[in-house]
Amino acid sequence: AEMTQAKASFNACQDQIKRINLEPICLNYRTKNQEVLTLETTYNQQKEALETSQSAYLDTYFHLVNQLFVEIGSTDFEIIKTANNRGRQVVYELRVKFKGQDIPYDKINYVFSESDRRALALCVYLAKILSLPDEDKAKAILVLDDPVTSFANERITLILNKLDEFQLMVKQLIITTHYKGMASK
Repeated sequence: AEMTQAKASFNACQDQIKRINLEPICLNYRTKNQEVLTLETTYNQQKEALETSQSAYLDTYFHLVNQLFVEIGSTDFEIIKTANNRGRQVVYELRVKFKGQDIPYDKINYVFSESDRRALALCVYLAKILSLPDEDKAKAILVLDDPVTSFANERITLILNKLDEFQLMVKQLIITTHYKGMASK
């Protein structure tokens, strides 16, 4: 019985020695684990803040695209931001309504004339410029090559009026064109 008790005491001493020897490693593990948890929390908070910020920016951006599109003559259209959650990351897409009806992607070509497509592209570009901070807008030099090609006279006038507004916001606006009517305006 004494031998069993001595063996048990020896094993207990060996366990204590292991514990003493492993304590610095365990302490290091606990410290690193806490750092990981802190970093994960910070990451999640920053990710959420970024997503909120991006969403707010995109809401404003898509609102500007839609507003500009209407202002240059596409009053029957509505441009909408939608989220595509099919993958690991959210991808925002442009959706179109015509007179209140959703237009499927494969039918947009049937609803948008060439003029509407070009006008939308111009609005996407102009919305990006409007989204810049004022100090960046004041430094911007915009170069537009024939921005009114294939537009009716009414839309040309609306676009030129809009570009005249932009001229006051940016450092310089350069327009190249072969269209004499636009050049004279």
